[in-house]
Amino acid sequence: MVVSIRELSLRDRAEIPGLLDVFRPGWDELVSDPRETLGTAFVADAHTFCFVAVDDERPVGWAWGSDLRRPDGRSMACLYEMDVVHGRRREGIGALLLEAVHAGARRRGCHKLWVVADGDDDRAQAFYAALGGQHEAGGSVVFHWEL
Repeated sequence: MVVSIRELSLRDRAEIPGLLDVFRPGWDELVSDPRETLGTAFVADAHTFCFVAVDDERPVGWAWGSDLRRPDGRSMACLYEMDVVHGRRREGIGALLLEAVHAGARRRGCHKLWVVADGDDDRAQAFYAALGGQHEAGGSVVFHWEL
C-alpha cells in the first residue's frame, strides 16, 4: 500500500465529479450544474477543504468540510464527510486523512476541529475517539432542514 494524501486546489477542480462518482453514487441526479464546472466553486472557496487519498492514481478515500469564522474572530474547522472505499477500510487510510485535515486546519489558523458522528454509528465514534477526538458529555443533538 502506497497511499498518498493531497489537498485539492483550484487546479484540481475537474476531479470533483469523479470523486463524487466514487463516494456519492447518484449525485448527478440531484444537481443541475454541468459536470465540467461543478467543482470550481467548491475548491475556489477559501473556506472549504478537500483531501483525497490516492493509491495507484485511484481515489481510495476523501475528507472534506469547511472553516467557520466565529464572532470572537477565531475559526474552527468542520469535517463534514470522510469516507474510505469499502475494500480499503481498516488500513489506516482514514487516520492519514484525519491527520491531513488536522494539519490543514492548523495551517489555516483554526483553533478547533469538529465532526458529527451519527448516534448509532459505533464504528465512526470509536474511530474518532481512538484518534483523540473528545466526545462531549451529554452530546449534542443535531437538527437539519432541507431547503
